[in-house]
Amino acid sequence: MILNAFYKNIWANARKAGKEEKLKKGIKISNLLRKFGIDKTHSMFKDIYEPFGGKLDMIISGGSMLNPNVIKGMSDLGIRIENGYGITECGPLISMNSDTLSEHLSVGKACPGLEVKIANPDENGIGDLCVRGKSVFREYYKDPEATAAVFDAEGFFNTGDSARIDAQGRIFLMGRKKNTIVLPSGKNICPEEVENIIETNLDFAEDIVVYQAEYRVGNATRDVLCAGIYIPDEAQRADRGAITAAMKRVNALLPDYKQIEYVELPASGYEKTSTRKIKRAGLPTVCSGEGISLK
Repeated sequence: MILNAFYKNIWANARKAGKEEKLKKGIKISNLLRKFGIDKTHSMFKDIYEPFGGKLDMIISGGSMLNPNVIKGMSDLGIRIENGYGITECGPLISMNSDTLSEHLSVGKACPGLEVKIANPDENGIGDLCVRGKSVFREYYKDPEATAAVFDAEGFFNTGDSARIDAQGRIFLMGRKKNTIVLPSGKNICPEEVENIIETNLDFAEDIVVYQAEYRVGNATRDVLCAGIYIPDEAQRADRGAITAAMKRVNALLPDYKQIEYVELPASGYEKTSTRKIKRAGLPTVCSGEGISLK
């Protein structure tokens, strides 16, 4: 969330200063030069580097799923994003991507000494990410029941994250299992995946959260996939035509069962944790009727 906000702020400042088109042209020229081994990013984008002493080269990120467009965008500006993944119970690092420029969604391969596997995979190979190794904790303090609930018979620890692992052993996170939305059809949706796609198409949104809520039409009610989108600029928040068009672009990128049916437009941002993640507990269970219906 912090890195996403950082990237958005770069472009917001460029627009405010009337330098957005200049920045876009600079990126095209810079990327062309880099193909020939000439890196002029620090001199071409010195206004971006200046607040960091002009020497920012790499950011190591972890803690939540990253938008691949943010990783690519930061790379275009000459800032490499090393995408890692870990959890306290695993000491805490599980994997690290040493080359996010070629594969923006992967969090890399398991660290030496660790084994990973996917438990209960679905038809797409997505399931529970489990880890085994010397850096994995032994037990929860004085809580044998909680310990037994997260370890299988082979000694693998269930991280509580949904993921898939490709043929090269790279881990692709989908989201937290506890956040998974189970549709009446039985299909599962990782809201973080849909949120990243929305964020890519609504660069003026500050908070985005996807959840299931009850939608009432007359006397009939049904559960729909809802997107809560906080847009701080009042004029942009009032432009329902632009929001609707952007959300239709989002839905065109998604299979039918993952498409957003209703958009809430709160007047203020959502409550967040200390790491800037939106708190999902307490999200609305019923659509307000004042948002945008997309179907």
